[in-house]
Amino acid sequence: MRKWLLVLAVLGLFLVGCEKPLSQSDVEKGFADKYEGVEYEIIGKSEFDKDDVAHDEASMILKARSGEVDFTMYSIKDAYSVFFPQYYPESDYSQRVVERLAEIYDGDLDGVEFRNYEKLDIGNVYVEFSYEDMNGLEQGYEKLAKFVRYALGGNEKLYLSVGSVFRDSLGMNTADEPKSNGSYMGYDLKEFRRAGRIEEHDVDLMLENLYQDSKRYYVMFSASHKINDVDYSLAWAKDFVQRNEGYQFSVIKDDEIFYWDDIFTYEGIRLPYTSFYDVLKRLDYDSLKGDETSFSFEDKDGKTYEFSDEFVGKDREINTTEGLKMFKSNYYLVDGEVKFFTSAMQRSLDIYHWGRIIGYRFVKGWHDEIPATKIEY
Repeated sequence: MRKWLLVLAVLGLFLVGCEKPLSQSDVEKGFADKYEGVEYEIIGKSEFDKDDVAHDEASMILKARSGEVDFTMYSIKDAYSVFFPQYYPESDYSQRVVERLAEIYDGDLDGVEFRNYEKLDIGNVYVEFSYEDMNGLEQGYEKLAKFVRYALGGNEKLYLSVGSVFRDSLGMNTADEPKSNGSYMGYDLKEFRRAGRIEEHDVDLMLENLYQDSKRYYVMFSASHKINDVDYSLAWAKDFVQRNEGYQFSVIKDDEIFYWDDIFTYEGIRLPYTSFYDVLKRLDYDSLKGDETSFSFEDKDGKTYEFSDEFVGKDREINTTEGLKMFKSNYYLVDGEVKFFTSAMQRSLDIYHWGRIIGYRFVKGWHDEIPATKIEY
C-alpha cells in the first residue's frame, strides 16, 4: 500500500505546476544558443494571438529585428507533451532571412519554391523544386543548388532543408504539401549541426543526395508505371535493381520460382498494376484479358478484378491531419464494386496483396531456391 501511495505522490508532483510557458529571457536565450553571434533587437512583445501567428501552440510572441530582417521568437508548447506540457523556444529567423536573400538574389529562381511549415517545423525553411522529366530535374536542381550555396555561403547558421517533388503525368504526385507526398525527397543540415559545425562538403553531400534520390525516384516510377522516356528509365532501373535488393521480388507458383530483371517494385514493396499485368502475362495466367492499360482477371476465388487507366476521379473521404477531406481518387473494381488504393492518387498494391489475390506466394528478393522461411506479410 505504501508503495502505491508513493507512486501516486510522485505522479501528483508531475501533474501540478508543469505547464509553465517560457519567460522572455528563456525565449531569447534559446535564440542566442541556436543562432550564436546573431545580433538583434526586440521591437515588440505580445501574448498569444491566433491572428498573429500560424503556430497555434505559441504562448508568447517577441517581434525582433536583425539588420534588414524582421522576425519572430516564440515560446511554443510541444504538441506531443499532453500530460506533462513542455515548452521550447523557437523562431522563424531562418525563414525570414531566406525570404530576404531570395529578394536580392540575382540568379534564376523560376520553378524554385520556398515553403514554411509553421505548425510542423517553424524553425526551418524548405527550398524545393518540382519536375516532370529528366530535363526538368536537371534544370530545377541546378537552380536550387546555386541558391542554396549562395544562401549558406555567409549564413551557415541557417536552418534550411532542400527537397524535390516529381509531378508525374499520371497526376499521382500532386499534393499541395509535398511533405505528405510519396514523391517528396528532402534533406537538411540538422544532423551535421549535431555533429559539429557545417562544412562545405556537408552542403555538397546534402545536395548530391537530393539529386541522386530525385533521379532514382523518377526512373523507378517511370519504368514501373511505363510513362515518360521508358527506354531510358528501364535501362537505368535494371542496372539499379541489380545492385539494390530492396526493389527485387520473386513469385512462387506450384513450387517454381520466377523473377525478372525488368519487373520490380518502385518504392519499397509497392508494385503498380501496369507491372502486375506483366507478371500475370509471363506466368500465363489463364483468365487474363486486355493490356497493361486496361485488363481484367479472376482471382483464386473466382472474383473478377478490373484495372484501368480510366478508373480515376472517384470521390473518396480521407482522414487527414485537418480532419476528413474529400479527394478525387484512383480505384479498381472487384466484381463491379469500387475499391480504393492505399492513397488517393496511387495505382499500386504491395506485392503481398497481389499474392493473396491470385493465390501465389510473393517474396522480397530474387531467389533461385524456395525460401525456407516465409517473409511475406
